[in-house]
Amino acid sequence: MPSQFITRASIECNGQIIPISKVKEDNRKEFVQVKQMFSTTFAQITVRFSGEFVYEVPKTGAVVFENFNGGTLTMDLDGGDRIEYGGVYFMELGDLEFDMEMVGKRIIKWGAQTRNGNDGSTLLPA
Repeated sequence: MPSQFITRASIECNGQIIPISKVKEDNRKEFVQVKQMFSTTFAQITVRFSGEFVYEVPKTGAVVFENFNGGTLTMDLDGGDRIEYGGVYFMELGDLEFDMEMVGKRIIKWGAQTRNGNDGSTLLPA
């Protein structure tokens, strides 16, 4: 049984790494119902991987996310499991918010082409 607690998460592209926090993986559909005249069957569809994460802006300045399109999103789970998304693209860069400690946070929506994990799951789009 894979763990559900993330110990580290980051985006990597061309040797540059962005640490991130609060990763969310959206639900994914693998089959849809197909209604026929007198019955219902199921058809496999192309899997879409997506989600969002919280990026905390470091005091050194914000990152240009366009430079990281096509990179890898890696989540290390406690217990030694790892989930990697390949071909990650940033679909929406949310508003930049500051809290009372003047930490800037931005919610970023992402999509990926592949998902691999040593938690027993390897999913590639059809």
